[in-house]
Amino acid sequence: MLGGGPIGLCVIQALKAKGVGRIIVSEVADQRKEFAKDFGADVVIDPSKEDIVEKVKGLTDGEGVAVVFDCAGK
Repeated sequence: MLGGGPIGLCVIQALKAKGVGRIIVSEVADQRKEFAKDFGADVVIDPSKEDIVEKVKGLTDGEGVAVVFDCAGK
């Protein structure tokens, strides 16, 4: 998932309620990273500090993710 703001947090909760497996969130803001973890994200990646593509490949044995939710707004 891209973005851990209010919409992203709602999506995390909906995914958890549906029993989705691992939830990976990309977020740069420290407070939102903590909220994402508190709301149920399994992994939170800061794309300003880590290569998100490489990190996700490592977490998924090179498979990548099945679905991406873009919850980042501007």
